[in-house]
Amino acid sequence: MNNFFGTLTKTFFVLLPKKTISFSVGKLFAVEFFSPLQVLINKVYLSIFKIDLQAFKQQQPQDYPSLASMFSREFASLSAPESKNPQVFSPAEGLVVSASPITHNQALQCKGDEYSVGEMLFGIKSDESIPESGCQSTIYLSPANYHRVHSPCKGILKSIRYIPGELIPVIPKCLHLFKGIFKRNERLVFEIKPEKSKGRIYVVMVGSINVGKMVSHFLPNFSANSQPFWSNSYSSNQQHWKINKKVIALDELGYFSFGSTVVIVADQIAAIDLGFSGFTLHEQISIGQKSTREKNLHQDSKKL
Repeated sequence: MNNFFGTLTKTFFVLLPKKTISFSVGKLFAVEFFSPLQVLINKVYLSIFKIDLQAFKQQQPQDYPSLASMFSREFASLSAPESKNPQVFSPAEGLVVSASPITHNQALQCKGDEYSVGEMLFGIKSDESIPESGCQSTIYLSPANYHRVHSPCKGILKSIRYIPGELIPVIPKCLHLFKGIFKRNERLVFEIKPEKSKGRIYVVMVGSINVGKMVSHFLPNFSANSQPFWSNSYSSNQQHWKINKKVIALDELGYFSFGSTVVIVADQIAAIDLGFSGFTLHEQISIGQKSTREKNLHQDSKKL
C-alpha cells in the first residue's frame, strides 16, 4: 500500500506543471493587498506557523506589505561569536534531513540513494576540481523557518554558479521518491575559500516547487525563477560569476522567497582544517549554530 501511494505521489508531481505553478505562486506572494487584508493574511500566517517576530527588524504584522516580504524577513542582529580556532556555523535554519561523508564524489540523499556531489556543485559537464571526499549536511527550510542563507565561515567568496534544473519537491517525505533531487533541481552554488585553509566550502541553495525566487545581493541583476516558463532567460542557461570578495561568518549570501533546502559541502581539506564533520541528523538547527566536530563523520542518513 505504501508503494502504491508512493508511486501515485511521484506520478502526480511528475505530471504537475511545477515551473508554471512556482512562477505563479511567487507572483501571488509578492502581491501587496490593501492594508487591513494584508495584516489579516500576515497574522494568519504567523499563527499557523507559530512565528515570533521579536527577533526581527520588523516586529509587527503590519510592517510587512506582502507575504513575500515576510518570508524574507531579516534578523535585527546576527553575528558569529569570536573564536581563536576556525569554526563552521549553520548557514540556514531548519531540519537536518541528511548528514553523511562524501566518498568517491558520492553523498547520501537518503538511505539507499546516493548522488554525485560534483554534478550538484558544477552541473553535468565541468572541468572543476570535484570533491572526492569530505562531508555534507542538508538542511530543509519549512515555511515556518527563516529563509535567508548565510556564510558558514570567514573567508573569500570565490564564485557563484547558477545551474538550471527541475523544481521537484524537497520536503523530507519526498526525498526517497525522487533520486538525485539535489543534482537535478535548480540551484545557486556559493564557493567559499575558508580563511586559514586551502580547501573549499560550498553552500548550495536548492530550488523547489513553490519557491518563488532565489536571490543574492552579490548578483543584483539576477533572480532565479523570476521569468515565466516560456521566457528564454536564465532558466535555460547555466551561469558562472567570479566574485572574489571577503566574507565573515554569517554574512548574508542570499534568500529564498519561500522555504526550500540548503546543502553545505566541505571538501576533505576544509573539513580537516575547520574541524567540520557536519550537523546532527534529524536535528532542528538555528542559524549560526556551531557544527559538531568529528561526531558525525561516519553518520549515514536514514530513510525519512
